[in-house]
Amino acid sequence: MLVAASLCALHVVLRPAAVDFASGDLRSRLFGAGSYLWSNNWFGGHSLPSYGLIPPMLGSWLGVEVVGIVSVLAATWCLTRVTERCVELRPTLADPLFATVLFAIGCALNLWAGRLTFGPSVAFGAGCLLALQHRRVAVAALCALGCGLSSPIGALSLAMVLAGCWCARSFSRRALVAIAAVAVIPVALLAVAFPEGGWYPFTGGGFVLLVSGLALVAWLGRRERVVVWTVAVYAVAAVGAFVLRTPLGGNIARLGWLAIGPVAVLNMRRLPRAGALLIAAASIMWGWSYAKAAFLPTDATADPAFYNELADFVNAQPGGIQRVEVVPTATFRQADELSFKISLARGWDTQLDRKYNPQMYDRELTHAEFREWLRDNGVGLVALPLGQLQAVARAEADLITSHPDYLEQVWRSDQWEVYRVVGSHPLASGGAEIRQVTPDSLVVNVPHTGSTTILFRYTKLYEVTAGDACVSEAAGGWIALQVYKPGLVTLTAKLSINALLPTEATCPS
Repeated sequence: MLVAASLCALHVVLRPAAVDFASGDLRSRLFGAGSYLWSNNWFGGHSLPSYGLIPPMLGSWLGVEVVGIVSVLAATWCLTRVTERCVELRPTLADPLFATVLFAIGCALNLWAGRLTFGPSVAFGAGCLLALQHRRVAVAALCALGCGLSSPIGALSLAMVLAGCWCARSFSRRALVAIAAVAVIPVALLAVAFPEGGWYPFTGGGFVLLVSGLALVAWLGRRERVVVWTVAVYAVAAVGAFVLRTPLGGNIARLGWLAIGPVAVLNMRRLPRAGALLIAAASIMWGWSYAKAAFLPTDATADPAFYNELADFVNAQPGGIQRVEVVPTATFRQADELSFKISLARGWDTQLDRKYNPQMYDRELTHAEFREWLRDNGVGLVALPLGQLQAVARAEADLITSHPDYLEQVWRSDQWEVYRVVGSHPLASGGAEIRQVTPDSLVVNVPHTGSTTILFRYTKLYEVTAGDACVSEAAGGWIALQVYKPGLVTLTAKLSINALLPTEATCPS
Protein backbone atom coordinates (compact mmCIF):
# COMPACT_ATOMS: atom_id res chain seq x y z
CA MET A 1 0.00 0.00 0.00
CA LEU A 2 2.92 2.32 0.70
CA VAL A 3 4.31 1.66 -2.79
CA ALA A 4 0.94 2.32 -4.42
CA ALA A 5 0.32 5.46 -2.37
CA SER A 6 3.80 6.80 -3.14
CA LEU A 7 3.32 6.34 -6.89
CA CYS A 8 -0.08 8.04 -6.69
CA ALA A 9 1.40 10.96 -4.74
CA LEU A 10 4.17 11.30 -7.32
CA HIS A 11 1.55 11.38 -10.05
CA VAL A 12 -0.26 14.24 -8.30
CA VAL A 13 2.98 16.23 -8.06
CA LEU A 14 4.27 15.61 -11.58
CA ARG A 15 0.96 15.40 -13.48
CA PRO A 16 2.50 13.46 -16.39
CA ALA A 17 1.18 13.73 -19.93
CA ALA A 18 -0.25 10.22 -20.31
CA VAL A 19 -1.13 9.05 -23.82
CA ASP A 20 -4.51 7.52 -22.95
CA PHE A 21 -5.63 10.38 -20.72
CA ALA A 22 -7.45 12.30 -23.47
CA SER A 23 -9.87 9.48 -24.25
CA GLY A 24 -11.08 8.88 -20.71
CA ASP A 25 -11.07 12.55 -19.72
CA LEU A 26 -13.30 13.56 -22.64
CA ARG A 27 -15.87 10.92 -21.74
CA SER A 28 -15.99 12.22 -18.17
CA ARG A 29 -16.49 15.75 -19.45
CA LEU A 30 -19.24 14.56 -21.76
CA PHE A 31 -21.02 12.83 -18.89
CA GLY A 32 -20.78 16.02 -16.86
CA ALA A 33 -22.35 17.91 -19.78
CA GLY A 34 -25.28 15.49 -19.86
CA SER A 35 -24.15 13.41 -22.86
CA TYR A 36 -24.32 9.70 -22.07
CA LEU A 37 -25.21 8.07 -25.39
CA TRP A 38 -23.64 9.91 -28.30
CA SER A 39 -20.81 12.35 -29.01
CA ASN A 40 -20.35 14.52 -32.09
CA ASN A 41 -16.99 15.72 -30.76
CA TRP A 42 -14.90 13.14 -32.64
CA PHE A 43 -15.13 11.36 -36.02
CA GLY A 44 -18.35 13.15 -36.93
CA GLY A 45 -20.13 11.21 -34.18
CA HIS A 46 -19.79 7.96 -32.26
CA SER A 47 -21.60 6.11 -29.47
CA LEU A 48 -20.39 6.21 -25.86
CA PRO A 49 -21.88 3.47 -23.60
CA SER A 50 -19.95 0.45 -24.86
CA TYR A 51 -16.60 2.05 -23.92
CA GLY A 52 -17.49 2.09 -20.22
CA LEU A 53 -20.20 3.67 -18.07
CA ILE A 54 -18.99 3.88 -14.48
CA PRO A 55 -15.61 5.68 -14.89
CA PRO A 56 -17.05 8.64 -16.87
CA MET A 57 -19.83 8.99 -14.31
CA LEU A 58 -17.45 8.92 -11.34
CA GLY A 59 -14.92 11.08 -13.15
CA SER A 60 -17.50 13.79 -13.83
CA TRP A 61 -18.48 13.87 -10.15
CA LEU A 62 -15.13 13.45 -8.41
CA GLY A 63 -12.50 14.24 -11.04
CA VAL A 64 -10.67 11.71 -13.17
CA GLU A 65 -7.43 11.83 -11.14
CA VAL A 66 -9.27 11.19 -7.88
CA VAL A 67 -11.06 8.20 -9.42
CA GLY A 68 -7.76 6.91 -10.79
CA ILE A 69 -6.00 7.18 -7.43
CA VAL A 70 -8.85 5.56 -5.50
CA SER A 71 -8.87 2.75 -8.08
CA VAL A 72 -5.15 2.14 -7.62
CA LEU A 73 -5.41 2.02 -3.83
CA ALA A 74 -8.55 -0.14 -3.80
CA ALA A 75 -7.14 -2.60 -6.36
CA THR A 76 -3.82 -2.85 -4.49
CA TRP A 77 -5.54 -3.49 -1.16
CA CYS A 78 -7.81 -6.18 -2.60
CA LEU A 79 -5.03 -7.91 -4.56
CA THR A 80 -2.78 -7.86 -1.48
CA ARG A 81 -5.51 -9.53 0.56
CA VAL A 82 -6.11 -12.08 -2.21
CA THR A 83 -2.39 -12.89 -2.47
CA GLU A 84 -1.88 -13.23 1.27
CA ARG A 85 -4.92 -15.48 1.53
CA CYS A 86 -3.54 -17.69 -1.25
CA VAL A 87 -0.28 -18.08 0.69
CA GLU A 88 -2.21 -18.94 3.87
CA LEU A 89 -4.12 -21.66 2.03
CA ARG A 90 -1.07 -22.91 0.08
CA PRO A 91 2.02 -22.64 2.32
CA THR A 92 4.19 -24.00 -0.50
CA LEU A 93 3.84 -20.67 -2.33
CA ALA A 94 6.61 -18.12 -2.04
CA ASP A 95 6.70 -15.14 0.32
CA PRO A 96 3.98 -12.73 -0.93
CA LEU A 97 6.16 -9.62 -0.59
CA PHE A 98 7.41 -9.51 -4.17
CA ALA A 99 4.00 -10.37 -5.60
CA THR A 100 2.10 -7.73 -3.66
CA VAL A 101 4.63 -5.01 -4.48
CA LEU A 102 4.46 -5.94 -8.16
CA PHE A 103 0.66 -5.80 -8.04
CA ALA A 104 0.91 -2.32 -6.50
CA ILE A 105 3.24 -1.15 -9.26
CA GLY A 106 1.04 -2.70 -11.95
CA CYS A 107 -2.08 -0.99 -10.60
CA ALA A 108 -0.25 2.35 -10.41
CA LEU A 109 1.00 2.00 -13.99
CA ASN A 110 -2.64 2.08 -15.13
CA LEU A 111 -2.88 5.57 -13.62
CA TRP A 112 0.41 6.69 -15.13
CA ALA A 113 -0.63 5.39 -18.54
CA GLY A 114 -3.92 7.30 -18.33
CA ARG A 115 -6.12 4.20 -18.48
CA LEU A 116 -9.06 5.95 -16.86
CA THR A 117 -11.56 3.16 -17.55
CA PHE A 118 -9.38 0.07 -17.13
CA GLY A 119 -8.08 1.23 -13.73
CA PRO A 120 -11.51 1.19 -12.04
CA SER A 121 -12.34 -2.13 -13.67
CA VAL A 122 -9.20 -3.64 -12.08
CA ALA A 123 -10.38 -2.42 -8.68
CA PHE A 124 -13.81 -3.98 -9.17
CA GLY A 125 -12.29 -7.20 -10.53
CA ALA A 126 -9.91 -7.48 -7.57
CA GLY A 127 -12.84 -6.91 -5.23
CA CYS A 128 -14.72 -9.71 -6.98
CA LEU A 129 -11.85 -12.17 -6.41
CA LEU A 130 -11.52 -11.14 -2.76
CA ALA A 131 -15.26 -11.62 -2.21
CA LEU A 132 -15.07 -15.04 -3.86
CA GLN A 133 -12.28 -16.09 -1.52
CA HIS A 134 -14.60 -15.32 1.40
CA ARG A 135 -17.56 -17.05 -0.29
CA ARG A 136 -19.56 -13.83 -0.54
CA VAL A 137 -21.17 -14.53 -3.89
CA ALA A 138 -23.55 -11.56 -3.90
CA VAL A 139 -20.70 -9.09 -3.25
CA ALA A 140 -18.59 -10.82 -5.90
CA ALA A 141 -21.41 -10.51 -8.44
CA LEU A 142 -21.87 -6.82 -7.64
CA CYS A 143 -18.14 -6.21 -8.12
CA ALA A 144 -18.22 -8.21 -11.37
CA LEU A 145 -21.00 -5.97 -12.64
CA GLY A 146 -18.92 -2.91 -11.75
CA CYS A 147 -15.94 -4.42 -13.55
CA GLY A 148 -17.91 -5.02 -16.75
CA LEU A 149 -19.58 -1.61 -16.72
CA SER A 150 -16.19 0.04 -16.25
CA SER A 151 -14.32 -1.54 -19.15
CA PRO A 152 -14.99 -4.32 -21.69
CA ILE A 153 -11.32 -5.30 -21.42
CA GLY A 154 -11.68 -5.55 -17.66
CA ALA A 155 -14.77 -7.75 -18.07
CA LEU A 156 -12.89 -10.11 -20.39
CA SER A 157 -9.89 -10.22 -18.06
CA LEU A 158 -12.09 -11.13 -15.09
CA ALA A 159 -13.97 -13.71 -17.17
CA MET A 160 -10.69 -15.42 -18.12
CA VAL A 161 -9.66 -15.69 -14.47
CA LEU A 162 -13.09 -17.03 -13.51
CA ALA A 163 -12.93 -19.54 -16.36
CA GLY A 164 -9.60 -20.79 -15.03
CA CYS A 165 -11.16 -21.15 -11.57
CA TRP A 166 -14.11 -23.02 -13.13
CA CYS A 167 -11.81 -25.49 -14.88
CA ALA A 168 -9.80 -25.99 -11.70
CA ARG A 169 -12.96 -26.32 -9.57
CA SER A 170 -11.60 -23.69 -7.18
CA PHE A 171 -15.09 -22.43 -6.31
CA SER A 172 -18.67 -23.43 -6.90
CA ARG A 173 -18.98 -23.81 -10.65
CA ARG A 174 -22.54 -22.53 -10.63
CA ALA A 175 -21.47 -19.39 -8.77
CA LEU A 176 -18.54 -18.81 -11.13
CA VAL A 177 -20.78 -19.05 -14.20
CA ALA A 178 -23.29 -16.64 -12.68
CA ILE A 179 -20.61 -14.12 -11.71
CA ALA A 180 -18.90 -14.30 -15.12
CA ALA A 181 -22.28 -13.78 -16.79
CA VAL A 182 -22.92 -10.70 -14.65
CA ALA A 183 -19.60 -9.27 -15.84
CA VAL A 184 -19.84 -10.14 -19.53
CA ILE A 185 -23.52 -10.06 -20.53
CA PRO A 186 -24.07 -6.32 -19.85
CA VAL A 187 -20.97 -5.57 -21.92
CA ALA A 188 -22.27 -7.70 -24.78
CA LEU A 189 -25.68 -6.05 -24.65
CA LEU A 190 -24.11 -2.58 -24.73
CA ALA A 191 -21.94 -3.58 -27.70
CA VAL A 192 -25.03 -4.72 -29.62
CA ALA A 193 -27.19 -1.73 -28.66
CA PHE A 194 -24.45 0.86 -29.15
CA PRO A 195 -22.00 -0.60 -31.67
CA GLU A 196 -18.70 1.07 -32.49
CA GLY A 197 -16.59 -1.53 -34.28
CA GLY A 198 -13.10 -0.86 -35.52
CA TRP A 199 -10.00 -2.82 -34.60
CA TYR A 200 -6.88 -2.59 -32.49
CA PRO A 201 -3.49 -3.90 -33.68
CA PHE A 202 -1.74 -6.84 -32.03
CA THR A 203 1.84 -7.08 -33.26
CA GLY A 204 3.72 -10.31 -33.64
CA GLY A 205 6.29 -9.16 -31.09
CA GLY A 206 3.58 -8.35 -28.57
CA PHE A 207 1.97 -11.75 -29.10
CA VAL A 208 5.27 -13.62 -28.63
CA LEU A 209 6.04 -11.64 -25.48
CA LEU A 210 2.62 -12.38 -23.97
CA VAL A 211 2.74 -16.08 -24.82
CA SER A 212 6.29 -16.35 -23.45
CA GLY A 213 5.17 -14.80 -20.18
CA LEU A 214 2.23 -17.18 -19.98
CA ALA A 215 4.52 -20.15 -20.64
CA LEU A 216 6.78 -19.06 -17.79
CA VAL A 217 3.85 -18.77 -15.40
CA ALA A 218 2.51 -22.17 -16.50
CA TRP A 219 5.89 -23.82 -15.83
CA LEU A 220 6.42 -22.16 -12.46
CA GLY A 221 2.85 -22.81 -11.38
CA ARG A 222 2.51 -26.28 -12.90
CA ARG A 223 1.49 -27.76 -9.50
CA GLU A 224 -1.38 -25.28 -9.11
CA ARG A 225 -4.42 -26.29 -11.17
CA VAL A 226 -5.94 -22.84 -11.11
CA VAL A 227 -2.75 -21.30 -12.51
CA VAL A 228 -2.41 -23.87 -15.28
CA TRP A 229 -6.04 -23.62 -16.34
CA THR A 230 -6.13 -19.82 -16.24
CA VAL A 231 -3.00 -19.68 -18.38
CA ALA A 232 -4.59 -22.11 -20.84
CA VAL A 233 -7.75 -20.00 -21.11
CA TYR A 234 -5.70 -16.84 -21.48
CA ALA A 235 -3.52 -18.39 -24.19
CA VAL A 236 -6.55 -19.42 -26.25
CA ALA A 237 -7.99 -15.92 -25.96
CA ALA A 238 -4.63 -14.40 -26.93
CA VAL A 239 -4.46 -16.55 -30.08
CA GLY A 240 -7.96 -15.43 -31.02
CA ALA A 241 -7.08 -11.76 -30.44
CA PHE A 242 -3.98 -12.16 -32.60
CA VAL A 243 -5.62 -14.05 -35.47
CA LEU A 244 -8.87 -12.08 -35.66
CA ARG A 245 -9.12 -8.36 -36.37
CA THR A 246 -11.24 -7.09 -33.47
CA PRO A 247 -11.48 -4.04 -31.21
CA LEU A 248 -9.65 -6.09 -28.55
CA GLY A 249 -6.36 -6.80 -30.33
CA GLY A 250 -3.25 -6.13 -28.28
CA ASN A 251 -5.33 -4.83 -25.38
CA ILE A 252 -5.66 -8.44 -24.26
CA ALA A 253 -2.13 -8.11 -22.87
CA ARG A 254 -3.32 -5.76 -20.09
CA LEU A 255 -4.08 -8.64 -17.73
CA GLY A 256 -0.63 -10.00 -18.49
CA TRP A 257 1.04 -6.68 -17.68
CA LEU A 258 -0.70 -6.71 -14.33
CA ALA A 259 -0.59 -10.36 -13.27
CA ILE A 260 2.13 -12.39 -15.01
CA GLY A 261 5.01 -11.01 -12.92
CA PRO A 262 3.28 -11.31 -9.52
CA VAL A 263 1.92 -14.80 -10.21
CA ALA A 264 5.29 -15.96 -11.51
CA VAL A 265 7.25 -14.86 -8.41
CA LEU A 266 4.52 -16.21 -6.13
CA ASN A 267 5.02 -19.66 -7.63
CA MET A 268 8.82 -19.67 -7.57
CA ARG A 269 9.00 -21.50 -4.21
CA ARG A 270 12.61 -22.48 -3.62
CA LEU A 271 14.18 -20.82 -6.63
CA PRO A 272 16.89 -18.24 -5.81
CA ARG A 273 15.78 -14.77 -4.80
CA ALA A 274 17.86 -13.43 -7.67
CA GLY A 275 15.44 -15.19 -10.03
CA ALA A 276 12.50 -13.48 -8.37
CA LEU A 277 14.23 -10.12 -8.73
CA LEU A 278 14.89 -10.82 -12.41
CA ILE A 279 11.26 -11.68 -13.08
CA ALA A 280 10.12 -8.66 -11.09
CA ALA A 281 12.39 -6.38 -13.13
CA ALA A 282 11.16 -7.89 -16.40
CA SER A 283 7.53 -7.44 -15.30
CA ILE A 284 8.07 -3.78 -14.43
CA MET A 285 9.87 -3.15 -17.72
CA TRP A 286 7.01 -4.76 -19.64
CA GLY A 287 4.42 -2.51 -18.03
CA TRP A 288 6.82 0.42 -18.31
CA SER A 289 7.00 -0.04 -22.09
CA TYR A 290 3.48 1.35 -22.32
CA ALA A 291 3.44 3.81 -19.44
CA LYS A 292 6.87 5.28 -20.27
CA ALA A 293 5.24 7.93 -22.48
CA ALA A 294 4.17 9.66 -19.26
CA PHE A 295 7.85 10.11 -18.35
CA LEU A 296 9.14 11.32 -21.72
CA PRO A 297 10.05 15.00 -22.13
CA THR A 298 7.10 17.03 -23.42
CA ASP A 299 6.81 20.39 -25.11
CA ALA A 300 4.12 23.06 -25.32
CA THR A 301 1.66 20.63 -26.99
CA ALA A 302 1.10 19.02 -23.55
CA ASP A 303 -0.14 22.35 -22.16
CA PRO A 304 -3.92 22.99 -22.43
CA ALA A 305 -3.24 26.68 -23.17
CA PHE A 306 -1.39 25.67 -26.34
CA TYR A 307 -4.71 25.04 -28.10
CA ASN A 308 -6.49 28.30 -27.26
CA GLU A 309 -5.21 30.38 -30.15
CA LEU A 310 -6.16 27.74 -32.70
CA ALA A 311 -9.69 27.55 -31.31
CA ASP A 312 -9.95 31.36 -31.39
CA PHE A 313 -8.80 31.48 -35.01
CA VAL A 314 -11.16 28.75 -36.20
CA ASN A 315 -14.19 30.22 -34.44
CA ALA A 316 -13.47 33.64 -35.95
CA GLN A 317 -13.66 32.31 -39.52
CA PRO A 318 -16.68 33.28 -41.65
CA GLY A 319 -18.94 30.67 -43.18
CA GLY A 320 -20.24 28.94 -40.09
CA ILE A 321 -19.04 25.70 -38.51
CA GLN A 322 -16.09 24.02 -40.21
CA ARG A 323 -14.58 20.62 -39.57
CA VAL A 324 -10.88 20.74 -38.68
CA GLU A 325 -8.24 18.07 -39.06
CA VAL A 326 -5.70 18.63 -36.27
CA VAL A 327 -2.58 16.53 -36.78
CA PRO A 328 -2.23 14.36 -33.62
CA THR A 329 0.27 15.58 -31.03
CA ALA A 330 2.52 13.27 -29.02
CA THR A 331 0.07 13.12 -26.10
CA PHE A 332 -3.15 13.35 -28.18
CA ARG A 333 -3.97 16.36 -26.02
CA GLN A 334 -5.60 18.09 -28.99
CA ALA A 335 -8.41 15.50 -28.94
CA ASP A 336 -9.35 16.50 -25.39
CA GLU A 337 -8.66 20.24 -25.26
CA LEU A 338 -10.28 21.14 -28.59
CA SER A 339 -13.24 18.76 -28.54
CA PHE A 340 -15.69 21.25 -27.01
CA LYS A 341 -14.31 24.27 -28.91
CA ILE A 342 -14.21 23.27 -32.57
CA SER A 343 -15.48 20.43 -34.76
CA LEU A 344 -12.68 17.85 -34.93
CA ALA A 345 -12.36 15.44 -37.83
CA ARG A 346 -10.65 12.85 -35.61
CA GLY A 347 -10.16 12.03 -31.95
CA TRP A 348 -8.25 9.60 -29.76
CA ASP A 349 -9.83 6.18 -30.11
CA THR A 350 -7.55 3.81 -31.99
CA GLN A 351 -10.30 1.37 -32.92
CA LEU A 352 -12.57 4.01 -34.42
CA ASP A 353 -9.73 5.89 -36.09
CA ARG A 354 -8.59 2.74 -37.85
CA LYS A 355 -12.18 1.99 -38.83
CA TYR A 356 -13.00 5.37 -40.34
CA ASN A 357 -9.54 6.60 -41.34
CA PRO A 358 -7.34 3.59 -42.18
CA GLN A 359 -5.33 5.53 -44.75
CA MET A 360 -3.98 7.80 -42.00
CA TYR A 361 -2.00 4.82 -40.65
CA ASP A 362 -0.34 4.15 -44.01
CA ARG A 363 3.30 5.25 -44.01
CA GLU A 364 3.01 5.52 -47.78
CA LEU A 365 0.06 7.97 -47.57
CA THR A 366 -0.20 9.74 -50.92
CA HIS A 367 -1.43 13.19 -51.83
CA ALA A 368 -4.33 11.66 -53.77
CA GLU A 369 -5.46 9.61 -50.74
CA PHE A 370 -5.11 12.52 -48.35
CA ARG A 371 -6.97 14.94 -50.63
CA GLU A 372 -9.81 12.44 -51.13
CA TRP A 373 -10.04 11.81 -47.38
CA LEU A 374 -10.24 15.53 -46.62
CA ARG A 375 -13.05 16.09 -49.10
CA ASP A 376 -15.00 12.93 -48.27
CA ASN A 377 -15.04 13.91 -44.59
CA GLY A 378 -16.00 17.53 -45.16
CA VAL A 379 -12.75 18.88 -43.71
CA GLY A 380 -12.47 22.62 -44.28
CA LEU A 381 -9.28 23.41 -42.36
CA VAL A 382 -6.10 21.50 -41.57
CA ALA A 383 -4.11 22.53 -38.48
CA LEU A 384 -0.48 21.46 -38.00
CA PRO A 385 0.93 21.87 -34.46
CA LEU A 386 4.54 23.07 -34.48
CA GLY A 387 5.65 20.68 -31.78
CA GLN A 388 5.94 17.00 -30.91
CA LEU A 389 3.71 14.79 -33.05
CA GLN A 390 2.63 11.18 -32.88
CA ALA A 391 4.82 8.84 -34.93
CA VAL A 392 1.82 7.76 -37.02
CA ALA A 393 1.25 11.42 -37.96
CA ARG A 394 4.62 11.93 -39.63
CA ALA A 395 3.44 10.94 -43.11
CA GLU A 396 0.48 13.32 -42.85
CA ALA A 397 2.68 16.15 -41.60
CA ASP A 398 5.13 15.61 -44.46
CA LEU A 399 2.32 15.91 -47.01
CA ILE A 400 1.06 19.13 -45.42
CA THR A 401 4.48 20.80 -45.25
CA SER A 402 5.12 19.99 -48.92
CA HIS A 403 2.49 22.71 -49.66
CA PRO A 404 0.30 20.82 -52.16
CA ASP A 405 -2.08 22.72 -54.40
CA TYR A 406 -5.17 21.48 -52.52
CA LEU A 407 -4.03 23.18 -49.27
CA GLU A 408 -3.84 26.96 -48.99
CA GLN A 409 -2.08 28.39 -45.95
CA VAL A 410 -4.31 30.93 -44.23
CA TRP A 411 -2.62 31.48 -40.87
CA ARG A 412 0.65 30.88 -39.09
CA SER A 413 1.89 31.56 -35.58
CA ASP A 414 4.80 30.39 -33.46
CA GLN A 415 2.76 27.32 -32.56
CA TRP A 416 0.46 26.55 -35.50
CA GLU A 417 0.14 26.41 -39.26
CA VAL A 418 -3.41 26.36 -40.61
CA TYR A 419 -4.43 25.51 -44.18
CA ARG A 420 -7.73 25.81 -46.00
CA VAL A 421 -8.78 22.78 -48.07
CA VAL A 422 -9.34 23.95 -51.64
CA GLY A 423 -12.63 22.60 -53.00
CA SER A 424 -13.72 21.10 -49.68
CA HIS A 425 -17.22 19.69 -49.41
CA PRO A 426 -19.64 21.52 -47.08
CA LEU A 427 -20.92 19.69 -44.01
CA ALA A 428 -24.48 19.92 -45.39
CA SER A 429 -25.46 19.60 -49.05
CA GLY A 430 -27.90 21.57 -51.17
CA GLY A 431 -27.41 24.94 -49.49
CA ALA A 432 -28.24 23.68 -46.00
CA GLU A 433 -26.13 25.00 -43.13
CA ILE A 434 -25.07 23.53 -39.80
CA ARG A 435 -26.02 26.15 -37.24
CA GLN A 436 -25.13 24.40 -33.98
CA VAL A 437 -23.30 21.26 -32.91
CA THR A 438 -23.48 19.87 -29.38
CA PRO A 439 -22.23 16.44 -28.29
CA ASP A 440 -25.66 14.85 -28.80
CA SER A 441 -27.55 17.21 -31.12
CA LEU A 442 -27.38 19.07 -34.43
CA VAL A 443 -29.25 22.16 -35.59
CA VAL A 444 -29.48 22.48 -39.36
CA ASN A 445 -30.98 25.31 -41.41
CA VAL A 446 -32.50 23.83 -44.58
CA PRO A 447 -33.83 26.42 -47.07
CA HIS A 448 -35.79 23.97 -49.22
CA THR A 449 -37.79 20.77 -49.10
CA GLY A 450 -36.34 17.47 -50.22
CA SER A 451 -33.29 15.42 -49.30
CA THR A 452 -30.11 16.79 -47.72
CA THR A 453 -26.96 14.90 -46.74
CA ILE A 454 -25.33 15.90 -43.47
CA LEU A 455 -21.67 14.86 -43.00
CA PHE A 456 -22.15 13.66 -39.43
CA ARG A 457 -22.41 9.97 -38.53
CA TYR A 458 -25.89 8.52 -38.55
CA THR A 459 -27.27 6.76 -35.51
CA LYS A 460 -30.72 5.36 -34.83
CA LEU A 461 -30.62 7.35 -31.62
CA TYR A 462 -31.31 10.51 -33.61
CA GLU A 463 -34.83 11.92 -33.46
CA VAL A 464 -36.18 15.07 -35.07
CA THR A 465 -37.05 17.18 -32.04
CA ALA A 466 -37.76 20.42 -33.92
CA GLY A 467 -38.80 21.09 -37.51
CA ASP A 468 -40.66 19.00 -40.07
CA ALA A 469 -38.24 16.34 -41.33
CA CYS A 470 -37.25 12.68 -41.17
CA VAL A 471 -33.80 11.25 -40.53
CA SER A 472 -32.27 8.09 -42.01
CA GLU A 473 -28.88 6.78 -43.12
CA ALA A 474 -27.17 8.04 -46.26
CA ALA A 475 -24.36 6.41 -48.24
CA GLY A 476 -21.10 6.27 -46.33
CA GLY A 477 -22.83 6.15 -42.96
CA TRP A 478 -23.72 9.85 -42.98
CA ILE A 479 -27.09 11.43 -42.15
CA ALA A 480 -29.83 11.66 -44.76
CA LEU A 481 -32.37 14.33 -43.88
CA GLN A 482 -35.72 14.38 -45.70
CA VAL A 483 -37.16 17.86 -45.14
CA TYR A 484 -40.90 18.52 -45.59
CA LYS A 485 -40.90 22.15 -44.52
CA PRO A 486 -37.96 24.57 -44.91
CA GLY A 487 -36.42 26.03 -41.78
CA LEU A 488 -34.47 24.95 -38.74
CA VAL A 489 -34.32 21.23 -38.02
CA THR A 490 -32.98 19.86 -34.73
CA LEU A 491 -31.70 16.29 -34.37
CA THR A 492 -31.19 14.96 -30.85
CA ALA A 493 -29.74 11.61 -29.80
CA LYS A 494 -32.23 9.94 -27.47
CA LEU A 495 -32.73 6.46 -26.10
CA SER A 496 -35.90 4.82 -27.37
CA ILE A 497 -37.30 1.39 -28.17
CA ASN A 498 -36.99 2.06 -31.92
CA ALA A 499 -33.32 2.91 -31.50
CA LEU A 500 -32.66 -0.50 -29.95
CA LEU A 501 -34.61 -2.53 -32.53
CA PRO A 502 -32.73 -4.06 -35.49
CA THR A 503 -35.03 -2.42 -38.04
CA GLU A 504 -33.70 0.29 -40.33
CA ALA A 505 -35.24 3.76 -40.38
CA THR A 506 -36.90 4.83 -43.63
CA CYS A 507 -38.47 8.12 -44.65
CA PRO A 508 -41.46 8.73 -46.91
CA SER A 509 -40.52 10.81 -49.93
